[in-house]
Amino acid sequence: MMIWITNSRYRIGLVCLLIAANAALVGCNNEAEIVRQARRKQKQQLANEAATVDHLNEAAGYISRMVELDPQAATRQINYHLNAWLEASPPKVDRQLSPMAAQRMQSFPDEVDAVRPDSDTFLPGDIDYFRRCFLLSRVANWAGDGPLHDPILAGWLADEESGLDPSQAQTLEKACRLFDWTLRNIQLQPMQFPANSPRVAPKEMPPGLVFDGPGYRQTLEECLWRGSGDGLQRSRVFLALCQQAGLDACMLAIKHPDRDSVAPWLVGVRAGQQVFLFDAIIGTHVPGPGQEGIATLAQAKEDPAVLRRMKIAGLYDYPVDSSWLSKVVAFIDIPTEAFCWRMKALQQGLTGDARMQLTYDPESIAAWEELELIDEVQAWSIDALARRYHFAMQRAMSDDLKVYLDQQMRWGMLSPNFPLANARWNHLSGEFDRDEDDGARILYMNLRIPDTDIENLPYDVNLQVQLNARRQPGQPQEAYDQQLRIIQAQYRQAKQAATFWLALIQFEDSRYENAATWQQKRVLGRDAQSPWGPSARYNVGRALEHLDRPDEAIEYYKTQRDPQEHGNRIRARLLSREVAE
Repeated sequence: MMIWITNSRYRIGLVCLLIAANAALVGCNNEAEIVRQARRKQKQQLANEAATVDHLNEAAGYISRMVELDPQAATRQINYHLNAWLEASPPKVDRQLSPMAAQRMQSFPDEVDAVRPDSDTFLPGDIDYFRRCFLLSRVANWAGDGPLHDPILAGWLADEESGLDPSQAQTLEKACRLFDWTLRNIQLQPMQFPANSPRVAPKEMPPGLVFDGPGYRQTLEECLWRGSGDGLQRSRVFLALCQQAGLDACMLAIKHPDRDSVAPWLVGVRAGQQVFLFDAIIGTHVPGPGQEGIATLAQAKEDPAVLRRMKIAGLYDYPVDSSWLSKVVAFIDIPTEAFCWRMKALQQGLTGDARMQLTYDPESIAAWEELELIDEVQAWSIDALARRYHFAMQRAMSDDLKVYLDQQMRWGMLSPNFPLANARWNHLSGEFDRDEDDGARILYMNLRIPDTDIENLPYDVNLQVQLNARRQPGQPQEAYDQQLRIIQAQYRQAKQAATFWLALIQFEDSRYENAATWQQKRVLGRDAQSPWGPSARYNVGRALEHLDRPDEAIEYYKTQRDPQEHGNRIRARLLSREVAE
């Protein structure tokens, strides 16, 4: 399209020159008028051409390649195309806020200014939400429709005696794929880091928030992008994937006997009139009666043994029992942007592969309200808290160099100007082998730079050029030395992450032998200090299950002091039971 417009301009310009030349021959009296007419004609033709541009597809095209482009320039282009689409084809949507949205705005009035739900145009901040939903929809598409990698649940889902009707089985099979993906891909962090953590905290945080607080210390996209998060953040990733896949899911909250308020417990997925239980906080589904399949909320209420079997004798107690389920609240995780009429319009307008869920279906909320086992439905406040925390950290990074350097050392390897970002984007998009030199697999391989090269970076000019680490004119030596230390740390972290994520791609391809070998030899064997060790051990166990080596898998699940050890040991128990049968 852009080439055709450029040629049109060239042709029209040539006509203008010919007209002007002809005017010089017949006299100059009409020359100015002739040129004005030609320019008016040119302007009208260009306007007609612009009207034919599919602005919505242009915006979707930019969002799909956002990591390859300058983020600020891409945001401007997407914002322009979305607003041009609104102006050319104003969609008819209800702009009135729902009662749940009004409740949310009253609870967090500062979000009204940040999101401006009544704005007549798309705002730059909307593009961040658009990008987030794009990534989640891509994962939900390829992971939700891929192989069911969980052999423990595969037989139960296919068993006619499981009591599931075909619709329930179909819903749960997709939910199991997405939950399994979440556990294998989002490494579990503790809810609260130790007090002696080396992290650099800002001088102050907003009221009600603490540094590295549980559930909100990362945004949902950061958790997905970085591949790690605490139990609440992992729950949010699973919930968001379910939403993109068209599944009804919520965070079930319960009332502790000694407290007045309700607290998040685990994720419930609705299939028919039943709610099935998935605990991303400890890292396992809740086994049903007799350790078969997935327990429902009704079974957990009626049969105390269901939650009692979530304990690991002598090691882990389960913090909930059936007596606490007298009041169950459904927390719906709805980002504030999802309440905006603009997102309703955009969701309606997107077609084909660009389709994604940008709002929450009111019928889904009504379905939760109608369930007898659910006492109340609320909008979960966790997204608003994560937004506040994110903005507070952005301010702290701009005001405090120590906070900025600490964040760069931790997550700089995933910044847009670092090569790992493109590989990660393609990975989450399911583009493992998009082109010969541009799929996630080859990009990850390119980041497995020899350790000696990383160590020699301060002394090797050729490496500095290759890794974009040259000293800038006028840059003080001390500042450059600090820059080199950060770049070295980023490349070490990028190599560790790339190695681990390569093994995950092998697993997604059902190459379980290669997946286990990569994790054992390249993640756990060569780098004992790899930050991906706990998740690598879990993924080795999962691969060994497929290789019919259950005893070895069980040993990996029993690794002590891994953050997910509680859930791993429950899986080991289920696997031992299958072997015994």
